[in-house]
Amino acid sequence: MGQRHPRVLWALWHFPLFWSGVWTPPTIPNMIMFTVMITTLTIIMTWVFNHAKGSLLLMMLMHASFNTFANKMAAPLFPAPMFDDFGLLPVLIGFTAAALVLIVVTRGRLGYVTSRRTAAS
Repeated sequence: MGQRHPRVLWALWHFPLFWSGVWTPPTIPNMIMFTVMITTLTIIMTWVFNHAKGSLLLMMLMHASFNTFANKMAAPLFPAPMFDDFGLLPVLIGFTAAALVLIVVTRGRLGYVTSRRTAAS
């Protein structure tokens, strides 16, 4: 769980997309929700990464599937006014719930296994 800085950097890396017209409007609440959403998504992706034995291919496919679902499925299927102002709120709630479940179930380890040599030392 010592990856706080990469989570924030990942969020900042995506901030220019707010001004591209593809995402929700670049308001302060949307940017805060996005940063929290990325933090919780990183927890989920860390769990998958640990269980996939460090597969970067699986991480790229997972990232692409989130983007594809959000842009090609969810937005056209649910054109509600809420998504215009607070488009990230439902995703934030879902990712946060999933991340909390993973933290509780894995006791914060997120599937990380230390080697026997390291554990014996």
